[in-house]
Amino acid sequence: MAEKKKQRNLHKEAFFSQYNIILLAFAVIAAVLTGSFLPIVAAVGLEVLYLAFVPETQIFKRLVDQKYLEIDKEEIDNQYEKRMSLLQWGQRERYESLAGLIQDTKANLNKHGDGLGDSMVGKLRTLEERFLWMMETANSYDHYLGNVDHDTLQRDLHHVQSSISTASGVVKKTLEERHHILKKRLERLEKVYENRTVLTTQISTVEDIMRLIFESSLSMTDPRGVSKQVDDLLIDVESTEETVNELDGGEFEEEMELEFDAELEKALAEAEEASEIHL
Repeated sequence: MAEKKKQRNLHKEAFFSQYNIILLAFAVIAAVLTGSFLPIVAAVGLEVLYLAFVPETQIFKRLVDQKYLEIDKEEIDNQYEKRMSLLQWGQRERYESLAGLIQDTKANLNKHGDGLGDSMVGKLRTLEERFLWMMETANSYDHYLGNVDHDTLQRDLHHVQSSISTASGVVKKTLEERHHILKKRLERLEKVYENRTVLTTQISTVEDIMRLIFESSLSMTDPRGVSKQVDDLLIDVESTEETVNELDGGEFEEEMELEFDAELEKALAEAEEASEIHL
């Protein structure tokens, strides 16, 4: 969905334009040097006329639009550069390779006339954005998997599970809560493994199909076929995104386990203290 065009305060833009500020400053300096308010009075009169007519002209509106187009483009470029800087080097290289293929495909399509490349800009741009999202998600999974050990989680789960049978009172309750958390973490870890495999396969598929689309754009024997290939690829990518996003509802806060660890330590200390009193 296209974003609505931002409303600009044209009179504010006109007033704070570089040339207007310079002229107003010149009027103030002239008034100081001559000791007369006449330059300021003249400047105010001209300013009223300027703000009444100039902001509504098409030329000024185009200048303002161009200014913000450049600002928006710079912001988008900075955001993309920041996002790519967080990727692993190999992932960034693969993204840049795909982005180059997309640009070359658009250029090839436009060579054959009818503005087909321009008409597919939105679709190809969406494909590029989805591909970057897949890279970012795969990168976050790699980071997560590098900091969580499957065997350690399983050992902790079995240890807590065996401890529950001999515990009682607040200790048992806390152990049961931690068992629930560890079980959820293990389920999430296994889901991450699964989704990482899905993403890895889809990333390679997008690269292969994009190369096929690029090769098709060289000859352009079937323009509609190229468009359909892009549509089918987008549908496939969006399906993968929906599958991966199923994990979002299961986000686990590591602080929760630390909190339960603290509770368990406190409970065990209280239980030990109570047993010493009875002795």
